[in-house]
Amino acid sequence: MVRARVRAHLEALQARFPELLGGCAIREFPGADYAWRLFVPKSVWAEVVRRLAEDIDYDNFKAATARRQGLDGAAYVEALHAVWRTMLGLQRQQL
Repeated sequence: MVRARVRAHLEALQARFPELLGGCAIREFPGADYAWRLFVPKSVWAEVVRRLAEDIDYDNFKAATARRQGLDGAAYVEALHAVWRTMLGLQRQQL
């Protein structure tokens, strides 16, 4: 199972890997922590992750996301920065 908080992220995965994910319906679970899900065999998901890892061509995820998302993805990019700030706080507690 692949879970997402933004339906468009699963749709983008399906568009990127139609041969692997195109036949999977995105199911909605409105009351769940992650409202949208794809149910795929683990071996299929492992292949998707392998290909995604091979496609990485950036050295800063947040910056690359901001470039690719543009203004339409501003809320998502801000959420990434909020997670980064939270995790930086955790790191600083360990030093």
